[in-house]
Amino acid sequence: MTWYSFCSSWVLSGASYSLLTLTGQQLNPNPDSGLCLLQAIMIYTAPTLTASAALALVIHLRLSLRSMLSDESAKTEWREIGLVALPYIMALVVLSVSLANGISNRSQVQKSYIGAYCVIETGIPGSLVASWVAVATFVGAAMEIFIAYTLYRNWRTFRQFGARSSQSLTILIRVGVFTLFDILALVVSLVLFAAPNTPLHDIILAILAVASLLIFGSQKDLARAWMFWKVAQPDTNSPVPRSVEVGKVG
Repeated sequence: MTWYSFCSSWVLSGASYSLLTLTGQQLNPNPDSGLCLLQAIMIYTAPTLTASAALALVIHLRLSLRSMLSDESAKTEWREIGLVALPYIMALVVLSVSLANGISNRSQVQKSYIGAYCVIETGIPGSLVASWVAVATFVGAAMEIFIAYTLYRNWRTFRQFGARSSQSLTILIRVGVFTLFDILALVVSLVLFAAPNTPLHDIILAILAVASLLIFGSQKDLARAWMFWKVAQPDTNSPVPRSVEVGKVG
């Protein structure tokens, strides 16, 4: 479930930044005020959602790896529900703060300096989002390092799982690479914080979204699904949800 939540978070993120385009008001210097407020709220909610969903996925991988190596059989239903709910709870908090701030400062809700989307110029939602994304990225990176250390210490045991270990290792590597992109984006964003009126920040956000697509969308089973013109072949490998599920998860 954390895998589907992670994918859904990026769909919502893409829709948030494309709202003016999808409604035909991208080139309008003064878009509808209600639409502009809606997009501004979504713009601050989206990074919170994607960062939290990525963190939940990493935590899920860590807990599942521990279950695999220790051969645990404990029920994980409530753990899964909690990991799926976490990103949306955090997103709801940011959405509420952004909505309240935007309604009380309607004159500050306007297009960004590059004219791509609407923002709230008070700086309050942005500071809140930046703080949480920094925490989520730091914790996620720490989790990835701990996962790598665990694999190193238990490599022989891990390899005994055969094909299951190969599938699990693949998704762990993909998440690790994505985390590196996430850390790079965070570092550059912090460097650019002193000079907010630069398009580099928006370029980094766009690169991160594309990196997410390429890293996770290049999986063999997904690539084969896109090749609709080819005759379907029996798949001996597990589907995406099982490749994400390192251990026995719900």
